[in-house]
Amino acid sequence: MAYDVEDTLQEFAVRLEKQSWWRIRRNLLDRRRVAKQMKELRANVEDVSQRSMRYNLIKGPASKAAMAAEQSSITSAALFSIDDARYMSRQEKLKLDLFSVDQPEGEWP
Repeated sequence: MAYDVEDTLQEFAVRLEKQSWWRIRRNLLDRRRVAKQMKELRANVEDVSQRSMRYNLIKGPASKAAMAAEQSSITSAALFSIDDARYMSRQEKLKLDLFSVDQPEGEWP
């Protein structure tokens, strides 16, 4: 699961490096896809966490506290990534809207 998260973030970073003015629209689609993947990964993390709690796979009082703290930090990180992707998507949409306003009638690329 950690590899999936790493692969998703690396793929997103590679796509961001290839920016140009005509790729703004494509970047919006890429960001939406990454946000969707992050939601799926978050759901997988929560599912694994609930499963381990349900079947008591992690035993001992110290490990339960550590697991709760770790789960909280994982959830926070996933939410931050999703919120960041949404914010960046909104920023790109604003840029695209401004770009379309600046173009004379009939000269849309």
